Amino acid sequence: MLTKCRRQGHRQFVVLSAILTGIFVLVSAMIPFLPTGLHPEPVGPYFNGVFPQQTPGTGSASGNWTVVNAYPNLLFADPLSMVQIPDTSGFYVTGKQGYIWQISNDSTTATKSTVLDISSVVHTDGDAGLINMVLHPDFGDPGSPNRGYAYIIYRYHPLGNASGDCDSDAYTRLSRFTKPDGQMQFDPNSELVLVQQWDPHCWHTGGAMFFDSEGYFYFAFGDIGSSNDVYHSTQQIDSFFFGGLHRIDVDKDASRSHPIIRQPKDRPHSLAENSYTQGYYIPNDNPWVNPDGSILEEFFALGFRSPHRGSIDPATGKIWISEVGEGKREEIDIVEKGDNLQWPFMEGTLIGPKPQPAPIIGNSKGPVYEYSHDVGNAIIGGFLYHGIKYNGALDGKYIFGDHGTRNIWSYNENTNEVDFIANIPSGGVGDKNGISSFGTDYEGNIYVLKLYGTDLDGGIIYKLHPAVEVPDPPALLSQTGAFTDLTTLTPASGFIPYNVNSPLWSDNAVKKRWVSIPNDGAFDSPWEQVTFSENDTWQFPPGTVLMKHFELPINDNDPQITARVETRFIVIKSDGSQYGVTYKWNSAGTDAELLTTSDTAHYTILQADMSTRQQIWDFPSRTNCQTCHNANAGSVLGIRTWQLNGDYTYSSTTENQLVAWLNLGVFANPYTLGEVNGFLKSAHVADTTATLETRVRSYLDANCAHCHRPNGVNGAFDARFSTPIYHQNIILGQGVSVNTPPGNVIVKPKEHAVSELWIRDHILGDGAMPPLAKNLVDTTYIKVLTDWIDQLVDSTCYIFYLSDLIPTGTPINGWGPYERDQSNGSTDANDGYTMSINGHTYRKGIGVHANSELVFDLDSLYHTFQTTIGIDDSTCSQSSAQFSVLVDNILVYQSPVMGQDDDPIDLEFNVANKKQLKLVVNDGGDNITCDHGDWAEARLIKVCDDGDPCTENDTYGKDCVCAGTFMDHDNDGICDLNNFELDIKVILEGAFTSPYIGEANLMRDDLRRYGVLPHTSPYSDQLSIDDSVLTKEGNDAIVDWIWVEIRDKNDNTLVIDSTSALLQRDGDIVQIDGLTPLKYNIGKDNYHIAIKHRNHLAFMSKDPLTVGVTTPTILDFTDGSITTYGTNAQNLLNGKLVMVGGDADGSGIIDAADRSEAWNNRQDQTYKTTDCSLNGATEALDRGIIWNSRNRKSQMP
Repeated sequence: MLTKCRRQGHRQFVVLSAILTGIFVLVSAMIPFLPTGLHPEPVGPYFNGVFPQQTPGTGSASGNWTVVNAYPNLLFADPLSMVQIPDTSGFYVTGKQGYIWQISNDSTTATKSTVLDISSVVHTDGDAGLINMVLHPDFGDPGSPNRGYAYIIYRYHPLGNASGDCDSDAYTRLSRFTKPDGQMQFDPNSELVLVQQWDPHCWHTGGAMFFDSEGYFYFAFGDIGSSNDVYHSTQQIDSFFFGGLHRIDVDKDASRSHPIIRQPKDRPHSLAENSYTQGYYIPNDNPWVNPDGSILEEFFALGFRSPHRGSIDPATGKIWISEVGEGKREEIDIVEKGDNLQWPFMEGTLIGPKPQPAPIIGNSKGPVYEYSHDVGNAIIGGFLYHGIKYNGALDGKYIFGDHGTRNIWSYNENTNEVDFIANIPSGGVGDKNGISSFGTDYEGNIYVLKLYGTDLDGGIIYKLHPAVEVPDPPALLSQTGAFTDLTTLTPASGFIPYNVNSPLWSDNAVKKRWVSIPNDGAFDSPWEQVTFSENDTWQFPPGTVLMKHFELPINDNDPQITARVETRFIVIKSDGSQYGVTYKWNSAGTDAELLTTSDTAHYTILQADMSTRQQIWDFPSRTNCQTCHNANAGSVLGIRTWQLNGDYTYSSTTENQLVAWLNLGVFANPYTLGEVNGFLKSAHVADTTATLETRVRSYLDANCAHCHRPNGVNGAFDARFSTPIYHQNIILGQGVSVNTPPGNVIVKPKEHAVSELWIRDHILGDGAMPPLAKNLVDTTYIKVLTDWIDQLVDSTCYIFYLSDLIPTGTPINGWGPYERDQSNGSTDANDGYTMSINGHTYRKGIGVHANSELVFDLDSLYHTFQTTIGIDDSTCSQSSAQFSVLVDNILVYQSPVMGQDDDPIDLEFNVANKKQLKLVVNDGGDNITCDHGDWAEARLIKVCDDGDPCTENDTYGKDCVCAGTFMDHDNDGICDLNNFELDIKVILEGAFTSPYIGEANLMRDDLRRYGVLPHTSPYSDQLSIDDSVLTKEGNDAIVDWIWVEIRDKNDNTLVIDSTSALLQRDGDIVQIDGLTPLKYNIGKDNYHIAIKHRNHLAFMSKDPLTVGVTTPTILDFTDGSITTYGTNAQNLLNGKLVMVGGDADGSGIIDAADRSEAWNNRQDQTYKTTDCSLNGATEALDRGIIWNSRNRKSQMP
């Protein structure tokens, strides 16, 4: 706030000095000077235009591209395929849930018509659902009997999603549907099931489908699912259709094909039906035709894991399949008759995970192109392009993309080169919000389908569009002007130096960092300001340039001897996205050259024994930069509140970076100096003054959180430092990666060697984490991680999720049954979705619908209840509900009315010695019938880490592992009690208006001196004091009674605790003993603090304040360190911020009614609210106080 005043004062001086130069003395006296190591230095956007405003060229001859929303007025729930309707300008679009929509090619259309709905029998867990659609080549031909045929692949179960979870038995179906003549819709009763294959898992459905020029139909199935072909379903052609590309004749032309001979097999399952095939013939020239019926003759090729998309080049007849990899490689295959694409004995060109079979069926063949998981993680195939668009730049190239990175590339078969084309904008919920498929039309336009989140209506269809070619930045680092002296690495004016508490591991490199934020010498416009967030990403203005310089220690005997390696730049574009460029230093260290692709170098390191070793250094490509600097992570990674909350030595002083940036004035929404101490602070992994937990969590935040976060990768945990440890799903969190063996957890207490986090982080190569540019293991971190894991206590005995417990009595739920570990669904059990609140997904919890009530017996067995509440993302946008928590039938929390766009709220309550927990969700008052509320991660915690089995009387142990947020701040091995003290300081304007002579910093205590102050509080609790309390004199003498409220951090209208207290002359608020700071036993947390007085306007802290970290916690409302709620909630008097006096009638507004009240009680010498000066009498002075603050209002919410 002081920074803001100073900046406004500077601008005021510029205006007024032209009128009256003498004003300078007055203005200078009014503006406090804040010494700082930083001062504004004007610099233009994009570092004075040195760096281009858009992503520079990629070294590709194909030019530059962008994507535009092809249908800005339409959204789709999980769009998975798009085909043009022959002889029309319209398209069919399939939705994963079981829908086919028809749309026109008019980009302005707002209409999508449902032409097929089979959602009631479609199972959509994982990547299952309605996967793909193709039309018969004769579709729309009025003379053909095939004119109405469409073919789809989908996961079928007669109960749809109510059938169970991912591991439930179901079928993968290839079916034909018919559109009757003259009708727009397909007849849902026309289904002809061609293939029904029992399928026990929801992943790796496959989905590639196409017709060739002869009219034969191809379809591909994956390897059932899970990891490492655990179902042993591939490398066989006599049992199932799994792992194969199949070729059939749907026209049943007997001159070239023959009837089906062999039926697919089943394994024991719970379904009423069996696997079968019908309605087609087998081409006579298929590679494995055998009239004895011992082979599934449909096989055209085998050895596939997850062939999500495929196509055939009409010009050459080559079949292109994109194969989604396991944990190491994504691949593009050109498939010929009889090929074996090698899964699972090869993944791309890497051996394994299974041994090679003997003999090998077919022609063993690897991919034509592959990429590793440091480039992307789920290939999405397209087609070989032969369209008339794009001036031939893409002609003859295979167009493909990646689901995880949303990048689009082209592959040139002749040169084996891949060129980056474009990146699809981010946005969505969960980890399934990337590219799903491609489409094209007769004009040659290329369409890209993007998901919004599983089963959520927010998917978008984009169209590829040429963009103006953007030149590269200067070829040499010296030409950028970023350094005025390359020898000393002196940054140019406009670059702000900074450091981070916990740096990203970069193979032992040392780094320096700077950021250039465009400004004209003062950060006083939105285009020059940073949007601050305490617990999330900061938003930087367009044209911001971040620079990071890397040097590698090359002498183990002297780490100060380094080689200059690279200097990277991240540039923020106008839409908030970014691009990155890298300069590689020459061997002499005199200059660096711009790289347009990735590169590798080797550096010789002198070891302690004077021998040498070679260290590999990977220089990232521009695509690699996007892997970590992704939009979901905020593009800018290192600059976070907790990372900058530490000292930096500037040229003139050493200062906390948050303070320095605040004084610099860069923020559009500045915090106060007093808030800095309450902000999170991460720690270096080698900082032995920090706890093991803090060091590990800081390291994970810096190295993993750009991917492992809500809406990030399909990872099991949230690595962000701002997420409480008990919500990160790290300790005992189930692994979901294909590289994680079944049953393994992220961290298993006391067993680092079987903790997946330790396993992946302490290795190099395939499966290592982080996956990008890691050629050395960080041994310091691994030691700290090992120590942390091995001192943890297994919580399986003391964490009890409510979804695993049985409620007492009959649960009440507003729509269908309440759900366990999923959101509330429809009328049946287990028909909900993955629990998700405003983009945050949760593994455990209870899903309900208002009005609901669940009761759980506690029986004094537990200590803590924790949960996260909010409206589930799966419901309609108009939903609203209010959550209440009752303990022993006493309301301990009530939320504000929450809607679907509201962030989740974390709750924690002490339930020690309590008997009952009641969870209530009521309608928000608008009678909407889709009020789906989530009690996410709802759990009860027993206090039992002393080594014996869980018992009722266990107590806190070392480090308070099972106590949630309760900490051992004094490191005595005993958890701090669940209470805190507050040393609050406020001043009443009335008692401070005319202080006693020589005591200008103290309030008057006339009420006490003249015997007017009552022994009983005037407030609702009517607390009483002894006579001795009023005998104290000096600074601690009592001025008056006052009222203190502790309010909820998320709902500032909800009072958690309140009490009468006494106000001393120096402003201290104390208990009724007249001396002791206020004490509370409601749990250390962040709270709003509100202060009320009988004739002064009440006020409250604007933001929740952290309490309980120090004893007592000092909260001074008189010096400006705490921002108050609203506008002008306090007055400035005698250099102090004071409560505004004059509210004689207690209405919260100072107006004529107060003056009338004071006039009517003039000369009264009793304890009256009209005595605004607190001198024991109502007189003219009181009316003056009222007049001076006329029209002021309390700023309380």
